[in-house]
Amino acid sequence: MRPMSIWLLTVAGLCLTAIGIVSPIVWDLYKGHSALELRLLSTSLVVSSSDSIKKLQFTYDGERVDSVSRLVFQLKNTGRTPIKAADVVASPAIKFNGARVLEVNLIDRVPENLDVQLILPGERDSVSFLFPLLNPSDSAKASLLVATDKPAFASTARIAGISKLDYAEESTSSGRKGRLASWQFVVSAVSTVLSFLLFLGGLVILGTESGIDEATRNGLIQVPSFANAGAVNEFLKKIPSVKTTEIKGIAAAADKLRSDMPLSPKEQDTFRKDIVKALSDLSGSRVITVMFLIIAMTGLAYIFNSFL
Repeated sequence: MRPMSIWLLTVAGLCLTAIGIVSPIVWDLYKGHSALELRLLSTSLVVSSSDSIKKLQFTYDGERVDSVSRLVFQLKNTGRTPIKAADVVASPAIKFNGARVLEVNLIDRVPENLDVQLILPGERDSVSFLFPLLNPSDSAKASLLVATDKPAFASTARIAGISKLDYAEESTSSGRKGRLASWQFVVSAVSTVLSFLLFLGGLVILGTESGIDEATRNGLIQVPSFANAGAVNEFLKKIPSVKTTEIKGIAAAADKLRSDMPLSPKEQDTFRKDIVKALSDLSGSRVITVMFLIIAMTGLAYIFNSFL
């Protein structure tokens, strides 16, 4: 393979794998800059009237109710930036259809000093979350008692920088983590695998070049004093293809001379030193191999981080 072809393939491999890893990360950062999630953790029927026992009645705080359901919600900042009260135009709210909210309780908050209030309006058909600040990963859990056996509700919010309030249930996945878009996963996974393969290929080449370097230093590969440029070219043809890039400059210098023209002692010494240096040079392979490893590890870390 020609020197330019190897160089182009290496650069193309680096560019493609780097773009394949960086583009999903940049897109994820752009799309997941700010996010707020309301998750329904559980729903349970507390009491319900029975047709078989018509005289059985239930009351809550002096009010008759036919049935009561308990719902537990979690509000969490799943983005990467804090949400301040000044950003909130309409607070996150849960509005029930045709059912009264009997009681609301804040049962957990992370961190413990998180300032969150649950607001139950006079109509008692909705619950709002009020907070002065919600940092990334901050969350609050609320328990709601609703006078119905089939709770139906809608979640709403209007916050600067957030297009909508994400809603999820405990059995589903939402939020930034574990929600890579299909194209993000495919691109990052393919680029990561390709980077690892190219890294392994780099290790093979680096091992071969290390063997050549050791053989040169131990005298197993003898670099003679060349009589003419033709002898230089003949020797270069015997060098393994992994050193093609390193010797291309030497080959170009030899091609400028007549193949049968005797070389001066200075030219002989220059060619010999340049070839020995090329055979011992591992810097290019090391840099390329390390770069492919860094790209591969970055892609792997991104994929794992997205699913944790």
